[in-house]
Amino acid sequence: MMERTDLRAKAVNLIGAIWSTVDHESWAKQRLEIWRIFQENIEASASTTPDLARFINSLSSAMRSTPASREASAVAIAECVAAEWAGRLLDLMRDESATVVAMLRVRQQEAKEAREVYESRVNSDRVEAC
Repeated sequence: MMERTDLRAKAVNLIGAIWSTVDHESWAKQRLEIWRIFQENIEASASTTPDLARFINSLSSAMRSTPASREASAVAIAECVAAEWAGRLLDLMRDESATVVAMLRVRQQEAKEAREVYESRVNSDRVEAC
């Protein structure tokens, strides 16, 4: 049986796959509240759907996301839907959506900071080369 911590990590990967294909430009006017909206849509989708596949469809539709457009997202989603723990994952989305969204936000922020460090190093190397 999968541990709760491992299940949360799978949930973060799943919603991360959906988040990565959200058309953020279409949400520009609401960008300050996008994370709250995302969490609310996770809660609504999880509470109104009987299985993980329908949850993904509902959430993707609500967020104007197209996870099938990116191979990595589509693969991550397919693995979750087919897994024996898919039902537990949906239950976790119902019970711990705030935690899962917070974990994704932290992961996104860490990735952003890593990109910024990398870009500053690349830019400083370019300046030194001149």
